[in-house]
Amino acid sequence: MKRLLLMLLMIAAAVLGGCSGQGNTQNAADPEPLPAYPVTVHNYTSEGKMNDLTFQAAPRRVVVCEPSVADTLLAMGVGDRIALLYISPYMENGEALQEKYEKLLPHAQIVRSAPGVQQVKSVNPDLIIGWYKDFREHSLGNTNFWNEQGVPVYIEENSGPGSAPEDREMASLLNNPPPPPEESQGPKDAVRAPIPADMDNVSDTDHFPPGTVESEMEFLSHMGDIFNRPMQAERLIERIIGEIETTQAMIGERTEQTAMAVEFSRGQIQEYGKRRLVGDMIEKMGGKTVDAGSKWITPQELIQADPDVVFVVYRGGPGDRATALAQFQEPVYAGMKAVKNRRVFAIPNTKIVASAIHTVETMRLIRQGLYPDLPAER
Repeated sequence: MKRLLLMLLMIAAAVLGGCSGQGNTQNAADPEPLPAYPVTVHNYTSEGKMNDLTFQAAPRRVVVCEPSVADTLLAMGVGDRIALLYISPYMENGEALQEKYEKLLPHAQIVRSAPGVQQVKSVNPDLIIGWYKDFREHSLGNTNFWNEQGVPVYIEENSGPGSAPEDREMASLLNNPPPPPEESQGPKDAVRAPIPADMDNVSDTDHFPPGTVESEMEFLSHMGDIFNRPMQAERLIERIIGEIETTQAMIGERTEQTAMAVEFSRGQIQEYGKRRLVGDMIEKMGGKTVDAGSKWITPQELIQADPDVVFVVYRGGPGDRATALAQFQEPVYAGMKAVKNRRVFAIPNTKIVASAIHTVETMRLIRQGLYPDLPAER
C-alpha cells in the first residue's frame, strides 16, 4: 500500500510540477496568475487516438456536456466561461439540477435535450468538453468535424472505452446485443437504460487508457492548465490523494473485502472490471476488484464470483435505483454473500464515469460499502 501511495504522490508531483508553493493560500476567487500561454494538453480524438490541444488564451465560451465538468469549472472560479450546459434527461434529480445551474450560471443556456450541432454553433464556442459518447456522428459529430470548425474538443479521459481487445467486442455487442437469456437462465432485466454512456460503436479503441483515479487527477490538472487555474487544480488533486492516504491508514489490518460493480442492461449484465474507473476506486479504497475477464457476464458467472460487496450501477432517478436493487431480490441470487449480508449498494452511473471533482465523493461511497465501520468522512 505504501508503494501505491508513493506512486500517487509521484504522479501528482509530475502533473503539478509547474505550480508554485502559493497554492495553499489562493482560492477560486483570487486573481488569475500570470498567463502561461500558449499551453498544450494531451487528449484524444473520437477514434481514441492521442490528440494535442493547444490554447493561446483561456477559453471564454465553453460548451459543457456533463454537469460534473460544470462543477469542476465552478470550483476553479471559471463558471462564467460556460456558455451552454447539457443535463441529460436520464440524470437523477434532473429538474433540481436545472434549477441549481440556472441560478449558478445565469448567463448560460441550460438544456435538458441533447444539443445539436447548430445549437452548439449558435453560442460560438471556443471549447467543447464532454464524454466520449457526445462526439459521435449521431450526436455532436466527431472531433475531426469540430477541428475543421476551429473548435477544440476535450474528451474526458475516463469516459472512453478501455484499450483492451474485449472492449471492441463489447462495442459490437452494444449495437447488436445477443438475445436475452431464457427464463431458466436467470431473472429478466427490468431496468430502463440507454446504451451505456461510456461505450458505443467505435472503430479504434486501442489508445483509450484504462479508467483510473490518476486519469481523474490528470483531467483536473488539464483544466487548471487550460483555464490558468493551476493552484485550484492542485488543491483538488491533493484532496484526492489525501483521501486515499487516509483510507489506507484507517483500514489498517482489516480483512480485504472483495467487490464487483455490475449493471443490468438489455437483458444482460455488464461488468465494470479492473480496467474501469470504479474498479480502480475499489482498489484505491482498500478492496479487491473481482474481474470475471469479460464485459458481459451471465447470472451464473456473477453468482460464481460471489464477492463480499456488489455495487449495482443505475441510470436515472429513484425509480431506476429501486429497480436496479430489485434485481438482487430474484431467488437466483439469494445465496450470494453480498445478498445474504445486505451488502448490495446502488451507485449512479454519473458517479463512476469521469467523476472529475466528485472523485472523492464517489470513493467515499465505495469505502462505506467496503468498510461500513469506517467514518463516512475523514
